[in-house]
Amino acid sequence: MKTLQASKIPPPHAHFCAPYQSTKLKLIMKLMLTGLLLMLLIALSGCSGHVEKEIVIEPNKYRYSVHLGAGVWFLVPDGYKKAASYDGYQTNNSESSISVKTSDKSSEELKKAYDPKLLRKRDMELIELSEVKYGEKGAGFFAVVHDKKNKLLRYFLSISKDGRTYNITSFCAEGAKGTYDRLIRWSLKTVFIGESKEKEELFKFAKLISSNEVAYSKDGKYPTESADNALAEWKDMSASDLDGALGSTLVEIELGKLVKKSRHMVEFTSLTNGMYYHGKAASKNRKAYVALLVNEKKEGILVKCYGNEKSDLAEFERYVEGQLLKTTVQGF
Repeated sequence: MKTLQASKIPPPHAHFCAPYQSTKLKLIMKLMLTGLLLMLLIALSGCSGHVEKEIVIEPNKYRYSVHLGAGVWFLVPDGYKKAASYDGYQTNNSESSISVKTSDKSSEELKKAYDPKLLRKRDMELIELSEVKYGEKGAGFFAVVHDKKNKLLRYFLSISKDGRTYNITSFCAEGAKGTYDRLIRWSLKTVFIGESKEKEELFKFAKLISSNEVAYSKDGKYPTESADNALAEWKDMSASDLDGALGSTLVEIELGKLVKKSRHMVEFTSLTNGMYYHGKAASKNRKAYVALLVNEKKEGILVKCYGNEKSDLAEFERYVEGQLLKTTVQGF
């Protein structure tokens, strides 16, 4: 009878030892990996997921750009009207506005206030923080913030240029984002910096009367609803339109049509590249100022400013001369 050595007899669990240890190790690894993923998710949830990009604004002043304030011009979005108490525009329902202010602080300094952690302390969420390039010399940033407390979306465009910082701010009610977000972003990209408010802002585009005639009014409406009912009508005149007529005669005729009188004093000034004819008249209910600028090619620009008895003739004269004589300098 053979005797078996105990050392050669495998223990009862020998066939399962190695696989069991391998399974246990895998389980531990899975638990550790799951824990790490949870920690990563928690960390990411505390980080801001805001948009970051580069915005390029080309400095262009368009024909229908209006003065926002502080030398900043822009295209007004549909539905916005000029505000009465600040440099800006707003909607009639007060759900949105756009305004401007200048600052001694640089855009870089102002940008620090848009740290996501700082905003969260004020119950705000950063949605976008983008770099802005304005022309060759201007730079800044554009931020969009969700103000949870006041239920608003706030927009902030800051541009530092030539030692000065221009801050254009806007907002809209969070429930009206679908209506105003696109309009605000489009309008801010039309910003033009560098000119003070000009005399042309006295009148706003109101109506295209014909292919060569445009009407302007103080409230941008035609017919106007301004207190003085003032209108400024501009008409381009070809050599055939003038047909050799004397400029002074044409101005006198137009004044007669406006104030219903036959005789008016018309003055003229000789310019380096043409003639400038102008006259003014008043009746009980109407005041008018008419001017005609004729160049060397016998082409002209006729401007008629007129309104009711509340109109200011001196204001009309400053406006027309400022525009026509500037046109002459620019090469009319």
